[in-house]
Amino acid sequence: MSSGCLCSDLMGEEMDLCQECIGHLWLFERLAPEELVVLAERAMRKVFATGQTIFLQGDPADKMFLIKGGRVRLDKITEDGSDIFLDIRKAGDFIGEYMLNERESVFPVSATCMEKTLICGFSQEIFDGLIREYPNIGLEVIKRMSEQVASLTTRVGSMSKANLEDRLYGVLSAVAREHGREVPDGYVIQFPLTHEDLGFLVGAHRVSITRAMKGLKQSGRIVKQGRTMLLPFS
Repeated sequence: MSSGCLCSDLMGEEMDLCQECIGHLWLFERLAPEELVVLAERAMRKVFATGQTIFLQGDPADKMFLIKGGRVRLDKITEDGSDIFLDIRKAGDFIGEYMLNERESVFPVSATCMEKTLICGFSQEIFDGLIREYPNIGLEVIKRMSEQVASLTTRVGSMSKANLEDRLYGVLSAVAREHGREVPDGYVIQFPLTHEDLGFLVGAHRVSITRAMKGLKQSGRIVKQGRTMLLPFS
């Protein structure tokens, strides 16, 4: 089905797209071939510009999708008005799983495009219609949702380290391997991360992050290169 991907037909060579089709997402990986074809055919596709919001915290949680190309930032506004940077999602990542939780009537976070982004997915109305026609799709979704927690283990392990420099390096390594670019000397994070952003990811004050970053640079564990950051191979 990947050779006939409608997202590729839409974008051509304009954007680097992940090879995974919406029908091959881990959520649907045990579906029958005819069910996969239906998923791909009925999926909605939309292109967003850099800085454009896909959904805002508090919007109805009525869509879920695969990021086919681009990168998306997730943020949350707390009750005291603070803006917390939660995560970065890249091409191949799934977003909007809140739609499958009946208790979550609204999105608890905001999703903003860090670069030009193509999404491929379903509205609540379309997906409910698919399940009525193909009940097995709903059954498999219920079975596969339990795997979602696996993506959190790396960050939890990093935050359990007592030393802030080690915790910060663990988070930066995870970001670099998942979202960065491999070069001969290591991994490059090619987009800016502020010390405030890193503070939210690690669970530390911005001033403490500044000190930890200084220590990591002095030890050579990270190398700043203008707006990018290199994590050399050990």
